[in-house]
Amino acid sequence: MACVISMKRNDLAVSWGFRLQGGADFRIPLSIKKVSSDSPAGIAGLSDGDVILKINGLDANAITHQEALNQIRSAQLELHLVAEKQKMSIIRPTLPAQKFAAPLGSELHLDASVDGTVNVTLGDNQVAAQPATRTVLKKKAPERKLIGTNSLGKPIYEGGALDLNAPKPFYG
Repeated sequence: MACVISMKRNDLAVSWGFRLQGGADFRIPLSIKKVSSDSPAGIAGLSDGDVILKINGLDANAITHQEALNQIRSAQLELHLVAEKQKMSIIRPTLPAQKFAAPLGSELHLDASVDGTVNVTLGDNQVAAQPATRTVLKKKAPERKLIGTNSLGKPIYEGGALDLNAPKPFYG
C-alpha cells in the first residue's frame, strides 16, 4: 500500500539519512537500501526495502538512479516521497570489496571473449574476472570440390557454387 513520507530538515548540511538502490538504468524499481534511524528519513518512517513511486511529485518508475539522486539533492528543506512499504529485497554484494594499490597512470585493460570470459586488470593487478558462461562451437565450412574456372578465371565448385571472393585474374 502506497503512503506519503514527508521529511524535513533545518539545515542543508544535514543528510536525509537513506541510501537508494535501483532505477530504470538498473532495470529494477527505485527502493531504499538503508535508513539511519535517527535521520530525517528514519524519523519520518522510511524503511529499508520501501519502493519509491514518486519523488516530490515526479513519477519515479521511469527515471534513472542518477536522476533520482538529482531530484533528492535538489530538495531544499523538505522532501516528499510516495512509497510502497517494504516491497523490495535489499541488494547485497556477493563478494567482499577488494583493496589494491596501482601506480597513478596505470592502464586499465578489459579483455572480453565471445565465450563470456572477462578479465579486468589495472596496472599489474587483476581486479575482476568472470569465467566462460557458454561454449562457442566453431562450425567448419564444408569441403567443396573445385571443378574448373569460368571465362573470367573465377573458380567453379561442384554443385554450381561460384566463389565471388576469389582474386581477379590479371591480364597484362
